[in-house]
Amino acid sequence: VTAFLKVVMLEPEAFEAWGNLGAVYTGQDDYAAAFHAFEEALKIRRDNWRIWDNLRTAAIQLQRWGTVLKCTAELLYLRD
Repeated sequence: VTAFLKVVMLEPEAFEAWGNLGAVYTGQDDYAAAFHAFEEALKIRRDNWRIWDNLRTAAIQLQRWGTVLKCTAELLYLRD
Protein backbone atom coordinates (compact mmCIF):
# COMPACT_ATOMS: atom_id res chain seq x y z
CA VAL A 1 0.00 0.00 0.00
CA THR A 2 2.75 2.43 0.97
CA ALA A 3 4.53 2.16 -2.38
CA PHE A 4 1.37 2.82 -4.40
CA LEU A 5 0.41 5.72 -2.13
CA LYS A 6 3.82 7.28 -2.79
CA VAL A 7 3.36 6.87 -6.54
CA VAL A 8 -0.08 8.49 -6.60
CA MET A 9 1.15 11.32 -4.41
CA LEU A 10 4.04 11.99 -6.79
CA GLU A 11 2.07 11.26 -9.96
CA PRO A 12 -1.67 11.75 -9.37
CA GLU A 13 -2.36 10.97 -13.04
CA ALA A 14 -0.89 7.45 -12.80
CA PHE A 15 -4.11 5.52 -13.37
CA GLU A 16 -2.38 2.14 -13.12
CA ALA A 17 -1.07 3.00 -9.65
CA TRP A 18 -4.59 3.99 -8.56
CA GLY A 19 -5.92 0.71 -9.95
CA ASN A 20 -3.21 -1.30 -8.21
CA LEU A 21 -3.84 0.55 -4.97
CA GLY A 22 -7.52 -0.32 -5.24
CA ALA A 23 -6.64 -3.96 -5.86
CA VAL A 24 -4.47 -4.05 -2.74
CA TYR A 25 -7.24 -2.49 -0.66
CA THR A 26 -9.71 -5.01 -2.08
CA GLY A 27 -7.38 -7.82 -1.03
CA GLN A 28 -7.40 -6.34 2.47
CA ASP A 29 -11.21 -6.14 2.48
CA ASP A 30 -11.01 -2.34 2.74
CA TYR A 31 -13.70 -1.72 0.16
CA ALA A 32 -14.22 1.95 1.01
CA ALA A 33 -10.58 2.75 0.28
CA ALA A 34 -10.67 0.53 -2.82
CA PHE A 35 -13.78 2.33 -4.04
CA HIS A 36 -12.02 5.68 -3.74
CA ALA A 37 -8.89 4.43 -5.53
CA PHE A 38 -10.91 2.99 -8.42
CA GLU A 39 -12.88 6.24 -8.72
CA GLU A 40 -9.58 8.13 -8.98
CA ALA A 41 -8.37 5.75 -11.69
CA LEU A 42 -11.56 6.32 -13.66
CA LYS A 43 -11.12 10.09 -13.51
CA ILE A 44 -7.98 9.54 -15.56
CA ARG A 45 -9.01 6.71 -17.85
CA ARG A 46 -12.68 5.86 -18.26
CA ASP A 47 -12.26 3.24 -20.99
CA ASN A 48 -10.63 0.55 -18.85
CA TRP A 49 -13.12 -2.27 -18.27
CA ARG A 50 -11.07 -3.81 -15.44
CA ILE A 51 -11.32 -0.66 -13.35
CA TRP A 52 -15.10 -0.51 -13.92
CA ASP A 53 -15.38 -4.16 -12.90
CA ASN A 54 -13.26 -3.62 -9.79
CA LEU A 55 -15.28 -0.55 -8.83
CA ARG A 56 -18.44 -2.61 -9.23
CA THR A 57 -17.03 -5.28 -6.90
CA ALA A 58 -16.25 -2.67 -4.25
CA ALA A 59 -19.66 -1.07 -4.72
CA ILE A 60 -21.39 -4.43 -4.20
CA GLN A 61 -19.54 -4.92 -0.92
CA LEU A 62 -20.52 -1.40 0.17
CA GLN A 63 -24.11 -1.90 -1.02
CA ARG A 64 -23.93 1.15 -3.29
CA TRP A 65 -26.47 -0.18 -5.73
CA GLY A 66 -26.64 2.91 -7.94
CA THR A 67 -22.92 2.64 -8.59
CA VAL A 68 -23.27 -1.10 -9.26
CA LEU A 69 -25.84 -0.32 -11.96
CA LYS A 70 -23.70 2.45 -13.45
CA CYS A 71 -20.63 0.19 -13.56
CA THR A 72 -22.64 -2.59 -15.19
CA ALA A 73 -23.93 -0.17 -17.82
CA GLU A 74 -20.40 1.06 -18.54
CA LEU A 75 -19.14 -2.50 -18.84
CA LEU A 76 -21.89 -3.31 -21.34
CA TYR A 77 -21.10 -0.12 -23.28
CA LEU A 78 -17.36 -0.93 -23.40
CA ARG A 79 -18.11 -4.48 -24.52
CA ASP A 80 -19.77 -3.29 -27.74
